[in-house]
Amino acid sequence: MRALFEEYYHSLHRVLKKEGRSKYSFIVSRDLGERLFPSDASDFDGFVSGMHDIITKRLQMADTMETRRSGDNMHFEIRGCMLCPLNAKLCKNGIEPGCILPGLFFAGLKKTFKQSFHISAKTVSFEKTGESDCDWVFHVKLEPTRK
Repeated sequence: MRALFEEYYHSLHRVLKKEGRSKYSFIVSRDLGERLFPSDASDFDGFVSGMHDIITKRLQMADTMETRRSGDNMHFEIRGCMLCPLNAKLCKNGIEPGCILPGLFFAGLKKTFKQSFHISAKTVSFEKTGESDCDWVFHVKLEPTRK
């Protein structure tokens, strides 16, 4: 199944590039986030735990994902990502697909907390630490909405 996915992923990006839409990853990851996350919650740690399960167990996108919070910053350490090597091959061929993690995270936040919080989230940093490994830091503020 993995070989089929790799070929499909490459073909999809090649077609999208020809159509002028080589940076579709955020759109796809937003759709995934809207489908995979619950509709409403008030517990950020539960959200992060759910995201961990989605990335490592349900999607099997990465071997491991470690998370830690520092103030309003959320740090994700991804190890053994299945998409990174595919994206590297595409980049060598002039196609820039991008990572689905930010879009998945932002869409999940919006869907999960939109009823009870005003959400402010942005990418602070990204570091590629190996062929299938990376570190992401996002700045996230959840402010309760007034009813």
